[in-house]
Amino acid sequence: MAKNTDVKSALGQLEDTLETYLVDRAPFSIPSEWKDLIVKFLPWIVIVGTLVAIQGALSYLGLNSMVSQFGYGPGLRYGLMNPGNSIQILILGLTAVLEALSIQGLFRKQKRSWRLLYYVGLVNAVRSLLIFDVIGFAIGSLLTFYVLFQIKEYYS
Repeated sequence: MAKNTDVKSALGQLEDTLETYLVDRAPFSIPSEWKDLIVKFLPWIVIVGTLVAIQGALSYLGLNSMVSQFGYGPGLRYGLMNPGNSIQILILGLTAVLEALSIQGLFRKQKRSWRLLYYVGLVNAVRSLLIFDVIGFAIGSLLTFYVLFQIKEYYS
């Protein structure tokens, strides 16, 4: 029970820190008209992102090449035998699940769904570090969290 509380408190502190630097101390803010558009179309963007994550996980499993008439079909054996692929499958699967869980609440502008997208951003940041994509980590995480924290006020 204590570890669960520690993780929640660490994530809460990280959220507070990110909000301080990406909203309160940010050199500029996204204009409110743009924020309105982002909030309006975010559920649809997340739906597309969920489908892409599912397709990515299936790709790492080798299932996309099995159904392609032009592809080489190594199948599940290749996909699961490679440890790097197993990590990618787990991360993409987790991303797809978190995004899918957030969709309904994004239409209703619920804080819980915003928080699920925050977790997706954290998972993707960890993924970038695990595959040594330092530039993707820096730029992708900064952009993701900047936009997320700029629109946080719309979700209650």
